[in-house]
Amino acid sequence: MRKHAALLCAMTLCAIILFSCGPQPATQEEATVKEIPLQEFPLLLKLKFLGKTDVDIRVYDSFDFSQFMDSKITLNADTSEVLLSGKMLRPGFIDLDVSYHSLRAGWPLKVYVGSGDTTFIEYDTRTWKERRIHNSPVVTSSSPIQRDYSYLLHLRDSVYTDYMNRKDSIKNVFLRVIEKGDKTATDAMAEKVLEYDKQFKLTFGVVARLYAASRPPSIITPIAMIENYVPRNDPEFAFSVYKGLPDSIRQSPYGELLNAALLKNTSEHASEDAAIGTKLNTLYGETTAGLPVNKDSIIHHSEYTLVVFWATWCGSCIQKVPELNKLHDRFRKKGLSIIAISIDNTRDIWLKGVKEHDYPGTQVFEKEGIQNIQQYNIFSIPYSFLVNKEGVITNVNTPLDSIKMKLEEM
Repeated sequence: MRKHAALLCAMTLCAIILFSCGPQPATQEEATVKEIPLQEFPLLLKLKFLGKTDVDIRVYDSFDFSQFMDSKITLNADTSEVLLSGKMLRPGFIDLDVSYHSLRAGWPLKVYVGSGDTTFIEYDTRTWKERRIHNSPVVTSSSPIQRDYSYLLHLRDSVYTDYMNRKDSIKNVFLRVIEKGDKTATDAMAEKVLEYDKQFKLTFGVVARLYAASRPPSIITPIAMIENYVPRNDPEFAFSVYKGLPDSIRQSPYGELLNAALLKNTSEHASEDAAIGTKLNTLYGETTAGLPVNKDSIIHHSEYTLVVFWATWCGSCIQKVPELNKLHDRFRKKGLSIIAISIDNTRDIWLKGVKEHDYPGTQVFEKEGIQNIQQYNIFSIPYSFLVNKEGVITNVNTPLDSIKMKLEEM
């Protein structure tokens, strides 16, 4: 009973501090996420611990989407059940940091709450074992999304464990080579061990690929990409996954978060892009009149041409339209042209989007953008080139404010 009382005190203190904060102001990163209508609904989450009970729990939302209000946490000491109640502004994940005093260990736990109905989670800490890579405690849940996330964790644990076992095997061979005193063989084996260490980041990509291949798309799909660093380590694959998501997932906060990660990676490497200083190649697609785009007739009659790749399903693209309109209005008479190339799935959706969002410039459509993406190694949208009168690319994916400064020189 003392343990239960201590647990209750610790949890209550956490609840007072963490759940009384209310919604937080939007961060700059959150501002890049597509806004969706907010609808307050009750939060009722039942969490049952199997195994250890001497725990502390800290509750937060790592994605800053759900926004808790009027929430509290209580404990049924007899059943080891934790009950979170209150209000949320949208469905989403709650993050729990679960710490165990007796084990001096802990795990982060993501719990998906999709409606006002009770979400039941069973968290089995008896599966925990002391090892260098701790397997995630088994989680069973009434939520299909939670089960998908548990499957992702299972894949991660399996891939990481396999990697560590193979690494141990290589190191054991290395030690035996050292004992034999063969310097040439030792040096060669040392290189192999170092190379294997460098490959650790590749295991993240394996986890994400296995998940994408074995599960239908859900909001866990972009999370699998983000949590396994795929936008940074393999942006081509991450972008192909993002493009292939259904609109409802792609336009969700989690889909937009994946695109934001891709955009960040693209921006960080924009100044290193090999295309800068080279001639713009073919642009694929047809205009609203159904004719192939003639880039030369536009570029050679303009001081600068901004080529932008976008799609109607891309929230980040739509957010940029007002800025593009201002840029176009300000510098059009000074010689700025815009070529906007859509990678939408259908012509009708593209035309509707152009009209609805008042997209400026010459409008071009290439279904799914397959040839343009391959030609220009596009791994995120919106993606842009600034091209001078001679058809030379001067900037790649540069922020519009920087482009504005460059155009001021005209």
